[in-house]
Amino acid sequence: MSVYEDAVGFLRMRGVSASKTVPEPLIADLKERGLTISECIKAVRESAGISLGEAKLLISESLAWRDAARSGKALHQEAESVLDSFPSEDPRGPRRSG
Repeated sequence: MSVYEDAVGFLRMRGVSASKTVPEPLIADLKERGLTISECIKAVRESAGISLGEAKLLISESLAWRDAARSGKALHQEAESVLDSFPSEDPRGPRRSG
């Protein structure tokens, strides 16, 4: 059983199945079990029956993941800024046809 599958089972055993919500202590427990933020989002999405956007918001605003989510957002914004500074042409040059 994968860490992800174990997390889904853990949440379902605690009554999260289709509840549309996940208590903060359970999110913290997932992190303590070694799940990545992506694995937490996927496990919460599947077990709570919510959309990907709802799961991302729930996890990124949780006390357990708030700092990591903010750091990730800052890194993402910086990467976009760097990419925007490149010329709009494809840096690999023209594509060759078959």
